[in-house]
Amino acid sequence: MKPSIATLFSHLTPSALSALEDCNEQSLYAPGYVQNYGMLLLLEEATLRILQVSENVESWFGTPAESLLNQPLQRLFLPEQVQKITELLKQPSLEVHNPLELETQSSVPSGRSAAQSFTGVFHRTGAGLLLELEPQSPGMVFSPLLVYQRLQATIANLRRATSLSHLAQVLAREVKALTGFDRVMIYRFEADEHGVVIVEEKESHLESFLGLHFPATDIPVPSRQLFYRNWVRQIPDVNAPPARLIAAVDTPPLDLSSCVLRGVSPYHIEYLQNMGVAGTLTLSLIDDQRLWGLIACHHSTPRFLDYSTRKTCEFLGQFASIELVNQQERELKGYRTQVKVIQDRLQQAFIKDFNFIEQVLTRNGNQLLKLVHAQGAAIVLGGQFRLVGQTPSAAEVQDLVTWLMKHQTEHQSDGAAKPERVFATSTLSQVYPPAK
Repeated sequence: MKPSIATLFSHLTPSALSALEDCNEQSLYAPGYVQNYGMLLLLEEATLRILQVSENVESWFGTPAESLLNQPLQRLFLPEQVQKITELLKQPSLEVHNPLELETQSSVPSGRSAAQSFTGVFHRTGAGLLLELEPQSPGMVFSPLLVYQRLQATIANLRRATSLSHLAQVLAREVKALTGFDRVMIYRFEADEHGVVIVEEKESHLESFLGLHFPATDIPVPSRQLFYRNWVRQIPDVNAPPARLIAAVDTPPLDLSSCVLRGVSPYHIEYLQNMGVAGTLTLSLIDDQRLWGLIACHHSTPRFLDYSTRKTCEFLGQFASIELVNQQERELKGYRTQVKVIQDRLQQAFIKDFNFIEQVLTRNGNQLLKLVHAQGAAIVLGGQFRLVGQTPSAAEVQDLVTWLMKHQTEHQSDGAAKPERVFATSTLSQVYPPAK
């Protein structure tokens, strides 16, 4: 049995539900803390002096965060490593040179010295230079050739997709194989901004979310803006405590919108916990300057993906976004061709039997439904009507027709120059309550 929206939100307090709806930019962009699988430093770019630092720096360097404030970066890294950073900062664009592998001799809390390698990622902001540090696992080796071969095979599979739904299914399957998450969903935003799970790849023991619809407040507007700006968002451990940012003096909240380590809203944490999710990865799908949807990956236990794997996923999301646009264009072209064929057939039928429009449309009911992608239709002529396909009852259709005639009359009384020839809505119940 699929979970309902009420089930997913059942453990959220009224204040938490309200916070999801009223989510503001500052609470998301500048939460004042980071996820603790890495560290964050704010540096003065000209001097590389430490202005802010996450409190968990002591876990790796054995030095309290407060003691590092206003200190040079040499307190953490050897001179040759700092020189490497200085050379990087001479480049006009840091992004193309990320990441930087940094090594240090750090004193861990046990008191022993240990060599430690970090993946460093830099971002320029108005407040200074942001440096994200993720410790590398011992023995971790990055192989560009392996990444290329993996992407080559995945792209070939995507290009063989024959429809939009097939493409989405292949994409979910490939992302699941690449990341190892329990569940991978393709989540599409509809015209009214609510979301629907159109494709799902999951472990057999998990209940299905396929076909579930989620309200627009499930992903507030500020969150969508972040997904549009950043292709990848990782939360390796939903239950891990965050690491606060420490500053020497009171400063405005630090904008972390470009950081993968950016802290997570406690309300989003509560939401994920209610779904039984311990680790997530989210990839953006962007179509024609808008957020088309998301690739949402969930895991029942904490799951961390290293920088290399995340960048592979990022490239895959970017390529898939292009393929989605192309596939939509191909399907639209095919649909237009199909519509033209149906129009021609109906036109020929009318030529042969013009005085019996109702009979022509009824005999060609399937063609009529295909013409507008409908499940049902009511053909109304001279006060009489015929039902085609899946429709409400005759009495309900009669009431709807009566309402439509009244709606047209009201439209004219509002000063419209001519009668409304076409009335269309994607949510009839909002304007015609009986449709509920």
